Amino acid sequence: IEKIKEMILKDLERGATIISAVGAYTNSKRPILWAVVRRRELAVLRRHIHEIDPRAFIVIFKNSEVFGEGFKRIS
Repeated sequence: IEKIKEMILKDLERGATIISAVGAYTNSKRPILWAVVRRRELAVLRRHIHEIDPRAFIVIFKNSEVFGEGFKRIS
């Protein structure tokens, strides 16, 4: 997860959040790396994640709007 986090921070110049989670089936601790990117950055993100960890579990949400630094201004 550290390599993916660094790629998001440095290559995409985006922020990320790491959330501690526990798998319901395995009861094992797992980190969740949450990042919000623009649609045009998605292909690059997916390619880099696959290069770093081909077994990574990725969930993509389609948002209607994102406000904050690097996106729309909150007004």
